[in-house]
Amino acid sequence: MKSLIRKYYMTVIAGAAAATFVIYKILVLNIVWTGINITESDALIETILPSNAVQIAETDSQAELLTHSYFLVVPLITVFIAILIIGKKKGWFSPSRKGLILGIITSFLLMGLHELLHGLTFPNGSTVYIGIIKENLSGYAISTNPINIFQCIIYYLLPAFVLGIVPLVLFVSDRKKTSTFCWFCYGFALIGLVQTAPDWFGLFPILQQVPKGAIIQMSGWHTYWYMR
Repeated sequence: MKSLIRKYYMTVIAGAAAATFVIYKILVLNIVWTGINITESDALIETILPSNAVQIAETDSQAELLTHSYFLVVPLITVFIAILIIGKKKGWFSPSRKGLILGIITSFLLMGLHELLHGLTFPNGSTVYIGIIKENLSGYAISTNPINIFQCIIYYLLPAFVLGIVPLVLFVSDRKKTSTFCWFCYGFALIGLVQTAPDWFGLFPILQQVPKGAIIQMSGWHTYWYMR
């Protein structure tokens, strides 16, 4: 264990700093667990918007967003599997089945963390609603508090960075690629990136339609922008 900590000491330090930040944000946000909602309609959180608010042209439901994300999920899984097969055939590495399976299972079980990371991006003092939609087995984290474009980008991309990019970098940085931890990171990154596929499709319309300096606000399953 000590040798593992020495090897990944920077990761341990970064993890401790991230944990401290998460605890701080949980304390300064009003996080409301809405529980398991049967349908999307049950999870709707709406607010009064300014008269000049413009609705962004986007998917009409969470289910539609999940369907669109398959266009990214399928190629992503294919690439990860292809790397495994080709790498093993060429003798580039020897995958740890135990690490791979543990990484995949752990990432699946941490779906709640994915939604919490979304919620942590809202400004201090915001009320954030986190819950699960039973009909399509998806989670959500929304707030009706106004945010700027930068905060909105972080909202969509933070889970992909923490649960996908970081473990993938840890995998790549291991030269031998034989340890259980290394392949745990690979499996974890795969599911982490798959789960964030809908986030990319949610972000694209915002980047295309929202002008610089606009305020962004969520209401129901739609996103709006307006100028102050």
